[in-house]
Amino acid sequence: GARFSVMTGAERLSGQVEAARTAPAASPAPTVLPPVSYLTVPPPHVSAPSFEGGSATRSVPSKADRLLFAWLAGMGLTLGCFLMSNLRFSQRLRRTRTPFDAPGCPLPVYVSEAAVSPCLFGLLRPAVYLTPKAAGEPETQLRHVLTHELCHYRHGDHVWSALRCLTLAVYWFHPLVWLAAVLSRVDGEQACDEAAIRALGEEQRLSYGKTLIDMIAVRTAPSGLLCAATTMVSGKRSLKKRLERIVRRQQPLVWALVVMLLL
Repeated sequence: GARFSVMTGAERLSGQVEAARTAPAASPAPTVLPPVSYLTVPPPHVSAPSFEGGSATRSVPSKADRLLFAWLAGMGLTLGCFLMSNLRFSQRLRRTRTPFDAPGCPLPVYVSEAAVSPCLFGLLRPAVYLTPKAAGEPETQLRHVLTHELCHYRHGDHVWSALRCLTLAVYWFHPLVWLAAVLSRVDGEQACDEAAIRALGEEQRLSYGKTLIDMIAVRTAPSGLLCAATTMVSGKRSLKKRLERIVRRQQPLVWALVVMLLL
């Protein structure tokens, strides 16, 4: 007989159909979706950081920021010099001072070797400090010195000196402000000269000028414009102009009248 017949093929086909019908249906493979991220796109007003070579690019400070930093650094340095110089000067005065009897003076008076010239020092508790040389002067010259320093006190120059130092700290970069501070200090001394002569009497004008010459400091002031002390004498050139102004008291008034008439 033939090895393959129609009946044999039909039986095999019906067996495969029956096996497929009874086998459990294979479940389809699930579809995996990528996780949803709500931070992948930055908001419109926030710029995403750029990466170069694996690190974020840092923002470069603007020119205005650099100028602000330089101004603050200079102001801090100037303020530091002002505070340090006045604190050191105050400590030297306190270590070396001895009370001095000055009847009629409303301020305490001390003698100190730390003072290079008679001065008024102290913002909250001002006092007059004399050099040992000034303390040993005759009564007339001593009265000249005390009158001059009391004029500083009445004019409030110990307060204006501190404000002048603060102004220099804020405008440390401006040369005209430093020049204005120098001229302000000279004007303050000249104003005190005129006020002292009015208080002492016109006949004491030349004697007062001689006292200024005797009070010339041998050493220069250690702290200059950043010192809050009001001294009786300053530089030799400034003192020369003050003496000329004292001796030629009518010349500025005459020249002022001439200028007014010409205008």
